[in-house]
Amino acid sequence: MTDKLETLENDIKEFVSELPYWAKYLSEIILAGRRIEKDDIDKTYEYLKESLGLCDFVEKKELRIEYKLSQERKYNSDLYLAKLENIEGVNALRNNQILEFNPKLTIIYGRNGSGKSGYTRLLKQAFHSKYQEDILPNIKNNNITCATNAKFTFQIDKEEKSLMFTENSQPEFDQFVVFDDKGIDQQLSNKNEFGFHPAGLHYFAELTKAVSEIEEYKNQEVNSKRRENSFPVLFEGESEIKTFVEKLSEKTKDEDVQKYALYTGEDKQRKENLQNEYDRKKLENQGKENEIIKIKKIIDYIKTARMKIGLLNDYFNSDKQKTISKSIEDCVKKEEEAKAEGLEKLEAYGIKELGTKEWKAFILSAEEFAKKENSSGQKFPENGDICPYCRQPLSGVAIKLIESYKLFIQSHKEENAKQARQNLEHLKQNTIDQNFNIFPKQDVLTEWMLENRKEGFESLQRHIDNLKEFSNRIIDNINNKLIFSSINIVIDDIELVNVVKELDAKIVNLSSDKLNSEMKDLKSGLTYLIHKEKFNSLYELLKNYVEDLKWINRIESTNFLKTKTKITKTERNLSEKYYGQKYIKQFNEECEILNGNFGIDINQTGNKGKTLRQLRMKDHDPKAILSEGEKKIIALADFFSEIYLSEINKGIIFDDPVTSLDAYRKEEIANRIVKEVDTKQVIIFTHDLSFMYLLIKNIANQELVTCHWIEEIDGVPGYVHLNNTPSYEAGFQKLTKVQQYYELAIKCESPEMREAFIENGFAALRTCYEVLVSHDLLNGVVLRFDEQIRIGNLSKVYIDYEIVQQIQSAHDTCCRFMIGHSHSDLYQCKKPETKDLLNSMEQYKLIKRKIHENRR
Repeated sequence: MTDKLETLENDIKEFVSELPYWAKYLSEIILAGRRIEKDDIDKTYEYLKESLGLCDFVEKKELRIEYKLSQERKYNSDLYLAKLENIEGVNALRNNQILEFNPKLTIIYGRNGSGKSGYTRLLKQAFHSKYQEDILPNIKNNNITCATNAKFTFQIDKEEKSLMFTENSQPEFDQFVVFDDKGIDQQLSNKNEFGFHPAGLHYFAELTKAVSEIEEYKNQEVNSKRRENSFPVLFEGESEIKTFVEKLSEKTKDEDVQKYALYTGEDKQRKENLQNEYDRKKLENQGKENEIIKIKKIIDYIKTARMKIGLLNDYFNSDKQKTISKSIEDCVKKEEEAKAEGLEKLEAYGIKELGTKEWKAFILSAEEFAKKENSSGQKFPENGDICPYCRQPLSGVAIKLIESYKLFIQSHKEENAKQARQNLEHLKQNTIDQNFNIFPKQDVLTEWMLENRKEGFESLQRHIDNLKEFSNRIIDNINNKLIFSSINIVIDDIELVNVVKELDAKIVNLSSDKLNSEMKDLKSGLTYLIHKEKFNSLYELLKNYVEDLKWINRIESTNFLKTKTKITKTERNLSEKYYGQKYIKQFNEECEILNGNFGIDINQTGNKGKTLRQLRMKDHDPKAILSEGEKKIIALADFFSEIYLSEINKGIIFDDPVTSLDAYRKEEIANRIVKEVDTKQVIIFTHDLSFMYLLIKNIANQELVTCHWIEEIDGVPGYVHLNNTPSYEAGFQKLTKVQQYYELAIKCESPEMREAFIENGFAALRTCYEVLVSHDLLNGVVLRFDEQIRIGNLSKVYIDYEIVQQIQSAHDTCCRFMIGHSHSDLYQCKKPETKDLLNSMEQYKLIKRKIHENRR
């Protein structure tokens, strides 16, 4: 038995053989080259559910895996883009211009702002491009709103096929690709999908997409079935049934759900009996509950009374008594010191009551009165001042006495005595403020104590009264400034402590008796039967809830992530096997050709059934190391490598591929691009004349290249001048083309067509004059597309300024009559005639003859 031949087809079929039926069904459709429709997804989802036992039997056909991907889209082997016309709504481009394309090489030249970007934006939207750009509105005219459109004419097997831009889903558009340098940094730094794959590898991306759609179906149905378990809140109280409901899950057995579902007549009668018995016990227990409430209130009152007693005991402890006694002693001492200091100075005045309380009060009051009388703030007393008491003028002796009074009041010792008196007064007030009314008459606690603990209560009240009497004695001592000795006197509240203990024990007795236990058992049994009745009424909902949980658990067992990961991994392996190594080999060869060996490595990964690759440079980001020119070389090498491996590509389009490159790089790229002309159609937009010359110079047969000119006229970009290129200069060194248009014009009967032939004739004549200047007048010293200046030709250059003026005038006439220029109102009424073209041809011959005569 021989080994199976290793081919992409066989590897894919082997992969499919390991898939479940539902995935094989999708694979059959994809590999047969058919599009997966919604009905296919619906059917596949049913196959998946049937395989998991989640729906009834679904009839399945026998699958035949056939590999027909190459026939999925009809790509053409003989194809090129022939024409682009009827352009509308593209940036600010002039509408209805025509671009004709050579089957081999077409170069479109235009300066910056001429409209090249508008055309390339259109082509990148129509064809394959990694960096598509939006087609912008005409910012110069906000009033014009026109949908984007254009007509693409393809040449297929020598027959024309025209498609509109809106039809760019057709396979012809897949066979062209656009390169530009606007996304080079992204191309070099990010992971990018390969632009072209062997046809079979598209199967994996299609399969991944279909699997994701099946997963979305699953998610939607799972979300419709998944909900919170809100049933437990319907079961008030606790029971084994409620616990069972709380723990409902996909693991719940059907027989367990059925166990609680049956609610019989016997259960109903038993529930009624338990309810009646419970209500009777509840009434019986109600009195005890009320008694417990009353007892708890008495305990709270006692706790408050004990707190008040504690405050009294704390205030009248021995330390506090010593503090009060010491304050009395301190005050007496400081008053004596102040008195002694003041009396020594005042004894000479013979005041009988000197030093008494009355005397001291008098002088202090007189001082305050004098301050109010002297509101102006002047010094008092002075000579001439009035006595505030007798209203007589003060004598010198009186003034001196008042000064002595003031000195006495302001003395330091008197101030100390004053502070001591204030401290003592504060202590007295605190003592007066103590609350001894702990058991007011007709208070709830007072009445309860008299009724239940009269003897103990009266003893406690005597202790309180004794302490109150002691408090009064302390207040008298403060008033009389009599020092006293401290004694140990406290209120003993042991009676209240014992009462609380007894009441707590009574509450325990009332709460833990047999009646409470019986009620608890009755309540438990009653709750169970109520929950059983509730479970019976909710049975269908509960059963459906559990079934949904099991359904969700079963369908979630299908690991879509694992399936998609397997698809991606297989695609990456096969891409590496049949494509990746070829790409890397070709990439390295392209780097050699373009002189771009910068040490680039290629890292390939997979994502969603597609192989991605990233260009790296010794573990660094190439865009951070390479110059702009070097980055462009790498990007071109990558682009050419993909094109080389493409099975369907027939045309490549470049948008200014040599921007920012030096002359050597331009020549290398021009040489490389021209090699593609042998197998593909090449279209290049450029503003670089030297690059344009390098491309044309590398084409041996000038019939293989076509050049057009794009320019901006009167602020409107996108004017196209067909066939305006150095490859045509030889044809314009004579009047051959002008003569052809002239002959067509004189034979034409239609005025409109005749005018068109004349205008084309003038356009050709204008080109003849441009060639005449460079080749004849200047003898080919400077050719506009040649990088060399022919110094040797200078010897035969002769400038006659009369001839120069004639050339300028004739060139202006051509511009006036040719197609492609807008004209002022002065010239619009003057239509060109055949005689105008004939006369201009004769003038051209005359000028050319004069140039050659002058040269000789």
